[in-house]
Amino acid sequence: MTKLFYDDEFAAIRDVIEAGKGYKATAMHLWPAMKAESAYARLKVCCNEHGDQHLRFGEIVRAMQFNDRFDVLFYLCDETGHDRPQRRAVADVQAELMREFNRSVERLAAIQTALQQRSCSIELKSVRVGA
Repeated sequence: MTKLFYDDEFAAIRDVIEAGKGYKATAMHLWPAMKAESAYARLKVCCNEHGDQHLRFGEIVRAMQFNDRFDVLFYLCDETGHDRPQRRAVADVQAELMREFNRSVERLAAIQTALQQRSCSIELKSVRVGA
C-alpha cells in the first residue's frame, strides 16, 4: 500500500526497498559485481540520510523498477505539487508504439518516393522486428 506522505526522500527510498524485494536482493541488482555483503552494506548506508554515500538518480530508478514500487516518484510529486501518476496499461503502451512505428514507416516510404522522383536509386531492405 502506498503512503499518503513521506518524511523525506530517504524514507521514500527505504519504502521502495522494504516494501519490495528487500535490501539484499536490491543491492545485488544494483551492484552485481560486488560481493553480496558489501553491496548490502553500501545500500544500507545510501538509504541513511546521515550516510556519506547516496544513490545516484539512475540507481533510484533501477531500484524502483526492480521492486515494482514507486514511492520516490510519489514523494517527488508530493514535494513539487504534482498529482501522483497512474500507471499506463500495457495495451495502451503497445498501441502507442505501433502508431509511432507506422508513422515511421510512412515517413520512410515518403522519403523513398522523393528520392525515386529525383532519379536516385535506392532499395529499402526489410527489417525484422522482434525475436
